Amino acid sequence: MPGRPRNPSPPLRIAVIYLAAALAWVWLSDLALLIGEGQSLHGFLASATKGTISVVLSSLPVYWLVRRAALDGALLRAVAEGTADAVFVKDRDGKYLLFNAAAARFVEAALRESESRFRGAFEDTNVATVLTDIDNRLVRVNEAFARLFGYTREEMLTMSMASITHPDHLAESYARREGLMSGSADHFEMQKRYLHKDGHEIWAVTNVWLVSDPEGRPRLYVGQVQDVTERKRAEAT
Repeated sequence: MPGRPRNPSPPLRIAVIYLAAALAWVWLSDLALLIGEGQSLHGFLASATKGTISVVLSSLPVYWLVRRAALDGALLRAVAEGTADAVFVKDRDGKYLLFNAAAARFVEAALRESESRFRGAFEDTNVATVLTDIDNRLVRVNEAFARLFGYTREEMLTMSMASITHPDHLAESYARREGLMSGSADHFEMQKRYLHKDGHEIWAVTNVWLVSDPEGRPRLYVGQVQDVTERKRAEAT
């Protein structure tokens, strides 16, 4: 009796889903620029091709990271079953980055299982990432985060969220975090202004998750910050 065909492994299936979704987003977003803003056909093809190459190349480390992230199966189930939110954004260098709601579960699992594994995931990324304690003090930042704000990493570890958040957006930032603590949301995204070391304002899209320990006690906030200052300036003109 012939055996049943084998399904693709969850990491491969996730990498394929990532690749398909990312390519669709790249081409549709660039097509929107072509139609809505009068971008030239040459510019459209150049931008879409660059995005395609970036996404295809990034699918290999995504596959590898997902395999490593199978510590407790949470990331695999969340993405393969379509229960995780994913947003693809282009950074200032034209690279496409993935913000995934399953990232918090990956960080939580990595913290429990292996500090060295977590360190690699935290450091080896161009996404500005920060860990803050439940009192909103910065307890760990990666190089991309420190570079975005113009501080050294050592300087940032003496600071709190209030030190770098524009005063007009501080109350909302605290309120959103209280929503995570109360359990009314598992993560949030907001646009807000930050303050660079030299005083100029940084507009950013911020994604924040609450990470709890194995007993369910809130432990850390994980934040990812995407600089959109240039986009905001373009919208204002």
